[in-house]
Amino acid sequence: MGHTLRNLSTNKVDSKTVFNNRFVVEICECVHVHYRNLRIALSLKDFLSIAQGMSDALIRWQKQLRPQPSEDIHIELCRKEVATIPVAKDEIKVNLNSNLYNRNEGRIFSEGADFKDPAYIHLKIRDLRLELSIEEFNKLADSILEAKKLLSPREVAVE
Repeated sequence: MGHTLRNLSTNKVDSKTVFNNRFVVEICECVHVHYRNLRIALSLKDFLSIAQGMSDALIRWQKQLRPQPSEDIHIELCRKEVATIPVAKDEIKVNLNSNLYNRNEGRIFSEGADFKDPAYIHLKIRDLRLELSIEEFNKLADSILEAKKLLSPREVAVE
């Protein structure tokens, strides 16, 4: 949780993305939790801890009389220590991927994918994966470049 000192960049993106509405949990080389176009890679230990935390958070939310999100409240529903067993390298990697969803249309692998572009960007940051259209990636890259130019060393030193 932090406090915004200054907005360095804002750009609009289309609300539709590679996967607009999916939520999937998979177990393979590790546990993957997919939310829209975001994938989080988790160890089995972290998955179990987070799943239990979500269950506990739901119970706590209900006991708090189901408060609705608002800028006027901040109720912590769960806190856990995670990522004690890393499942990915500490790196940032950007890949251009072929859109296999087109080839698998009508099969389970493409369910929920209305994305028809021939290629997309697969952005990997440690245990996080983002699937972005080329247009979304370019807007993200432009936003980061814009923010980088505006960021001053003096602001970084602020405590």
